[in-house]
Amino acid sequence: MDTIAVLVRGHDNEPTRMEARVTVPGRVEVSRNEFRHSLNVPESIVYRFDESLERQLKQAYEKGDKQQLSKLWDSAQRLASDWIQQETKTGE
Repeated sequence: MDTIAVLVRGHDNEPTRMEARVTVPGRVEVSRNEFRHSLNVPESIVYRFDESLERQLKQAYEKGDKQQLSKLWDSAQRLASDWIQQETKTGE
């Protein structure tokens, strides 16, 4: 099964780049290590990967700027599980 790069909104709004795939409708399986260990998370915390946004989120997180973090996450594009599933189809 193919995967897609995403940003996941973690504890205290920490941004984490992960790979994602859909195994259960409405939930997204994410991993940082080729799915040797993975988590099923709600699609509400999964966002389209954007390198510039990731950099800005990490800077705000490291500074502890909760207001800027919230503003940046609000500007990020959430991804629905059906969109991720469509993007990662293997053509089978």
